[in-house]
Order: sequence, then C-alpha cells, then structure tokens
Amino acid sequence: MWDTDHGDPQHRAPRSGQVRDPRALEPVVNVACALAAQSSALGFNRAQLYWAWCELGRSRRGRARVRAIFAKGLLASLDLSEPRYTSAVPTEPPSPEPEPPPTLSERLEDVCSIDAIINAVYESVSFTGEGPDAARLRSLVAAEVRLQKVVEGGNTLVGDIDSYLAGVQKQVEDGVLLGFQERELFRRTEVYGGIAQVFTTYEASVSTINGDRTVRGINSVQLRNDGRRWWVLSILWTDEEEGEPLPAAYLPRC
Repeated sequence: MWDTDHGDPQHRAPRSGQVRDPRALEPVVNVACALAAQSSALGFNRAQLYWAWCELGRSRRGRARVRAIFAKGLLASLDLSEPRYTSAVPTEPPSPEPEPPPTLSERLEDVCSIDAIINAVYESVSFTGEGPDAARLRSLVAAEVRLQKVVEGGNTLVGDIDSYLAGVQKQVEDGVLLGFQERELFRRTEVYGGIAQVFTTYEASVSTINGDRTVRGINSVQLRNDGRRWWVLSILWTDEEEGEPLPAAYLPRC
C-alpha cells in the first residue's frame, strides 16, 4: 500500500535521471515483490521496502544502492553454520506397525461338516480342572457370534465368546467350578443353501465346590457355510426346568 503523504507515483513528475518507462522496472519490481514476501526472514520492515521501491526509479547509482541493501539483508538472514532446510527423513523413528491379531489355528476336521462342528463345540466346552479349550472354541465361532442363555422367568443372558470364556474361567480360578462335561443326546438339523439350524439336546455333568449335579437342555445353534467351512453364528440354550420336561421329539428314541 502506498503512503498518502508521498502521493501516487504514477502521477508525480519524473525527476532527473528517473526511468520514465514503467516497463523497464518490471524485472526489478518482480524481484522486490518476491523479497517482500519473505521480508521477515530477510530482516526488512515495511519502511525499508517502501524506500527501496522509490529508489528503483532513480538513477543508476540509486538502483545500485537498492541492490546492495537487499544483498546485505539477504546475507544477514542466512545462517551459514547450519543449513536452513527441512529434512525429508523423520527425526524420530516411525511408530511400530500394530501387530496383526493372532490367527486362530482351525482344525479342518472340526469345521468340514455340520456334524463335525457340533461335536467340536461339545468337546471344547467340556473340561476337568483347567477350563474350556478356548483356542479350539474360538476357531469354531464367527467373530460376531452371540451366546445367549434363557433362564428361569424367560430372561435372557446375552454375551459373546470373550464374556463366556471369562465367566467360566473366573469360576474355575475361584475354585467354584471344578469340572463340566457336556454330551449330545439328540439332534435335529434343518439346512438350506449355506445356512443351517440345529436343535441339539444336551446332558451336562457339573462339578462344583458344593457337589455334583446333572442338567439337561436344548442348544439352538445357527451356522453358515462360507464355501470353505462351517461357522457357528449363535447359540441359544436353556436348561430343562422342573414341571417343564423336554419334549419327547427332542429325546433319543429307545
């Protein structure tokens, strides 16, 4: 911006030795504009830049003074002891890549058929002492699996594979649950395409600090086949209750 005290240079009378054709100053003006954009780095203030602009139109001696001033300011802005540049190489080592989740070691013989995966579920939840076979059970179920138990009164306890295993393991570590053996009594399977619904009747022997007991019930298992193997999507189960025995249709025939 031009200061109003100095008037408009385009309408002032040219002095002796002043360049009359503005086009002759264009290369120098361009350099001055580029330097003005970096005035803070070169150590110039607005007053010095304005004075330099006025001197550009004067004699050859005046233009030489302007060049000398710009050169002085440029040298003052340079730190010759340390180059001013930003290295493309990061100063700190990059953060390590997060480790991929562990790959579940599936057993192909466990997931190649509906019969195989149902049997594997029963075997992996059964244990004596140390708890269920968590790795094997995880390899049978989908990541989004839902495990739900219908309890007395029709309420439902909903969980996933993590909450199920954590709950059982806590009872084992607390010394409350000593063992759990579950076996299949009967099965009814419906299949269409790559989906399956299995009603499987169970009998479980539960060993606790308070003694042993036997319970029966029904697991309702939903599965899908991805073209390579079967996956358990959900298990909904309920224990047989007093006064509401299991239907004969879901018990083995003598």
